[in-house]
Amino acid sequence: CATFTQLVQRKHAPCTLTLMGLGAYPASSELWLGMLGMHGPLEANLVMHGADLVVCVGARFDDRVTGDLAHFCPNARIIHIDIDPCSTGKVVRADVGLVGDCGAVLAALLAKLDAAPIDHGLTADWWRQIGKVVVCVSGDASILVNIQELATAVQHKCPVKVILSDNGCMGMVRQWQELHHDGRYSHSYSEAMPGFVALARAFGWNARRVEHAGDLEAALQECLSSETPYFLDVVVEQAENCFPMIPSGRGHHEIMLAKDRWYRPASPCGEDRSPALAKSDPCVAGLLAPPAHDHRIAVDKVGAAVAVGKA
Repeated sequence: CATFTQLVQRKHAPCTLTLMGLGAYPASSELWLGMLGMHGPLEANLVMHGADLVVCVGARFDDRVTGDLAHFCPNARIIHIDIDPCSTGKVVRADVGLVGDCGAVLAALLAKLDAAPIDHGLTADWWRQIGKVVVCVSGDASILVNIQELATAVQHKCPVKVILSDNGCMGMVRQWQELHHDGRYSHSYSEAMPGFVALARAFGWNARRVEHAGDLEAALQECLSSETPYFLDVVVEQAENCFPMIPSGRGHHEIMLAKDRWYRPASPCGEDRSPALAKSDPCVAGLLAPPAHDHRIAVDKVGAAVAVGKA
């Protein structure tokens, strides 16, 4: 991770990571754009779409990252680094495939770069973050996949915090069923969930449940200031969706900002592949003819290279 950080900083390249690569680069850096892909922020996906060089470190270009392959990084040359020779160029064509351990390959790349010495301050800051408050934000369905790790935290005296988004369903699956399958909900709801406060306490955690917005701030303060593991169960609206979102079959330039609101730059030929976009809709019209603060301006200024963290 330290070598990856040095590469990003030396080239002053905007950096985005896959879901499984989060933590490989310090989120406090001005070069950090956020997670890439289906539920990544608008800026990260638009920068990828406008990049002329992408350095992919250990990621596999799954469909939640790329969206429509025909529109993925259309103007970029791609350097793909992976320890598995079968992975480079497997999904997305690589202009340069570098096979080997990512740490060793990145170190070799750094040695070849003809640039001034890098300031290691940010890397050092990242390492100093060890010992700070660690918070895991999870859903009520996903937390059950590794619920046994509550015991691990107690055993090793790790005062981590869990903030649970408790909506009584598999949120991502339910959202897809609402938006893309005409509301045909199947096996995405949960009617037999445990009492998470009682469950956490059984593992030796402090725990609290919040059901009203007015109680949330005090509960968060109590959670974050606790010197022991703390489980905060926050009840949220079941039908609340997560945006922005790149639906399946779309490119990084076709992003849902809300259920019926899209970010999509106007096509030079006037083609509109998004059925929800009606030019008579003032919200959509504003997106098709964006104002001066349009995110695409930031893309033009952000630089040439994008580094993608490992997955």
